Amino acid sequence: MQQGILSPYNFNVTFYKTRLTYPTDTILRILHNGEQIVVLKQNLGLQYFNLDGTAMGFYPLSAKDICCSPDGTKMYALTNSMQLAEIDQKGNIVRSIIDNITTSGTSYNIATDGSYLYLRTDTDVYKYGESLYYGTDDGTQAITHGASIIPTGATSFQFFNGDISSLIYIYHDSGSNMNLLKCISQNSLTNLYRTALLNTYPQSPFPNFFWNTSDWSTLYYLETSGVDAVLKGYDLDSILASFCNTTSSNPMLSAGSGATSAIQAEVMNCWGDKLDGKLVTFTVSGTSGGSVGPSQRTTGTGGQPTGTASSVYLVGVNAGTDAITATVSEVV
Repeated sequence: MQQGILSPYNFNVTFYKTRLTYPTDTILRILHNGEQIVVLKQNLGLQYFNLDGTAMGFYPLSAKDICCSPDGTKMYALTNSMQLAEIDQKGNIVRSIIDNITTSGTSYNIATDGSYLYLRTDTDVYKYGESLYYGTDDGTQAITHGASIIPTGATSFQFFNGDISSLIYIYHDSGSNMNLLKCISQNSLTNLYRTALLNTYPQSPFPNFFWNTSDWSTLYYLETSGVDAVLKGYDLDSILASFCNTTSSNPMLSAGSGATSAIQAEVMNCWGDKLDGKLVTFTVSGTSGGSVGPSQRTTGTGGQPTGTASSVYLVGVNAGTDAITATVSEVV
């Protein structure tokens, strides 16, 4: 399966670094609660921002991680003392869920889908009932345990309530030199074969990504530059085309022979799902004088396979090379 490579866009919103991080602060988590951006600063607490970059309230909290329910009504914290608890907006503990987590690890994250809480310990994930109380737990009381399902070094472990709900994480795969957004089934805690490729964000420091929970299609991150932190993001709307793979049935034809080659363009969204109803325009450039027709087709129509638009290339009379380009227009 192929996926679209997404490039970020700038929202033209600046978060001043003096208000966001200060010279010595470390950001552990950034999330969106449906109304505001919440930043967890290591050993300091919660800083709230509006989406226009305006700094709002600050509340002390010593925690390793925080997460928010998909509807924004509840917030949870994994405290420095390894307590998993529901907290209010000011960081006060409302109720304890696990008093003492004793699973061994060096990195921890939490996430919630509103019904269950998920604890990431290094490469493992544990699932707990949100309404239950566990006392002390070493992972054996978890409803489900996903062992070694997250690569070392992955970041931004969280719940995604989009077109297909799942847990997600992001990491840089050094083998392929690609930045991958991967999905985990929150039911079975197994990896899903669903990946998006993210392009051109800074590798160091690796940014904290967070969803706009109002639409669940915009994936934000903050890119620091000088004294500022600029809000950037990716549009992962599943109805939008992000990749077009063009193939030819016969890439070498004799000039002037009248031979043809079938051209197919597969249009996919950022997850690699094929999309129907997308208008594809075929154009030819080069030196042989070849042509292509029809010049426009809509994917999935007229008996064409799902997500596919087809055309035919007719070789020109001159020896040389022609390039066929398929361009996708957003027609839903």
